[in-house]
Formats: sequence, C-alpha cells, structure tokens
Amino acid sequence: MLKKLGIIKLDMALAMSNLSISFVAYSPLENGFLSGKYTKDSTYEEGDFRSFMGRFKPEVIGHNQVLLELMANVAESKNAISAQAVLAWKPAQKSFIIPIPETTKLDRL
Repeated sequence: MLKKLGIIKLDMALAMSNLSISFVAYSPLENGFLSGKYTKDSTYEEGDFRSFMGRFKPEVIGHNQVLLELMANVAESKNAISAQAVLAWKPAQKSFIIPIPETTKLDRL
C-alpha cells in the first residue's frame, strides 16, 4: 500500500509539473518543527497541540537535533533563519510548490 501511495504521489507530482499546476504546501514548517524554535527541552503550554504530536516529543526532537542544527547552520550561511531557509527550499525543489506558512503571532509576519 505505501509503495503504491508513493508511486501515486510521484505520478501526481510529474503530472502537476507537466501541466503547470501549482501545489500549495500546507504547514511547510511542520507546525514549527522545522522553524528551529523547538528543542528536546522545550515545554508547551497546557492545551498546546504540540504536546500531543509525536515529532515534538523530547526523544524525537533529540534524535533529529543534529539535522535541525545543520539546517540552522545552512540558513545562517545564507543570512537567514531556519524558517526562511525551509520556505525557500521547498519551491526550489519543484517550482510548482507554493509554501503557505501560517502564524498567529504578529511579529512573525
């Protein structure tokens, strides 16, 4: 089933590219996981959805910390922050991908 799903996604991406159809990438920062803001020591307010998501568990973030730091270093070498690098990288991979980030914080606009 997963292999079949992968083929469908590849076929869909190829068709979208060939037909000049755009794809809107929802939550391109993976709910903040790729923003560089969270570490294995991060805590979340009561009711914050991140406290229920597996990728935000300390052991998972700890496991991915090396990659998150590498991403931050690459971003810094481009005079950017991790979130900016992620948002630039996605359309650079496929020109038909349009990342639509969201925020509830005015200072992040």
